[in-house]
Amino acid sequence: MNSKRILLCLCGLVPAVLLLVQCDKIPKFGEAGGTTVNDSGEQVRDIEATDFDSFTAIKGKLVVVDFHADWCGPCKTLGPKLKTISAEFGDDVVVGKINVDDAKNLASRLGVSGIPDVRLFRDGSQVDRFVGDIPGTLIRSKFQAQVTLLEMAEKRSEDPDAEAPAEEPIQRMNKDWMPEGLEKR
Repeated sequence: MNSKRILLCLCGLVPAVLLLVQCDKIPKFGEAGGTTVNDSGEQVRDIEATDFDSFTAIKGKLVVVDFHADWCGPCKTLGPKLKTISAEFGDDVVVGKINVDDAKNLASRLGVSGIPDVRLFRDGSQVDRFVGDIPGTLIRSKFQAQVTLLEMAEKRSEDPDAEAPAEEPIQRMNKDWMPEGLEKR
């Protein structure tokens, strides 16, 4: 009787083990070919070193590049924060992830010495950077500042006749003064 119970238990475990093996082969929800789509429709992309220049040159968006590694603990906690916060900004923010183990030459060229190293780009130019796992509120404020600047630039380009802020004329400084105790030669 004990042998029948053991046999029944083993038979019950075998399909579960096979199911676990098969589950690893099924793509996870929201994943397709290295691109993860979060709930808002915004994408967090794994990008290659060869695509870095074209990715950072995306016009009209805040482009965030996260240099990370699979073995890095802080990188694993920062990744979900970046995904969540970028979703809050919708289409204004695009996040790309570069594995430094796969892109050693690019990381060396850009001076990535510690990870996670996150860089923010607007129209191909780096505008901000932070290293390490920082609080979400700080990340959110960095994103907000850059998105606000993007919106201001977009408004200026849409309405070139809009009045620019009045600038005060530059006045020359009087250079004839001397500190006390010094005399003109």
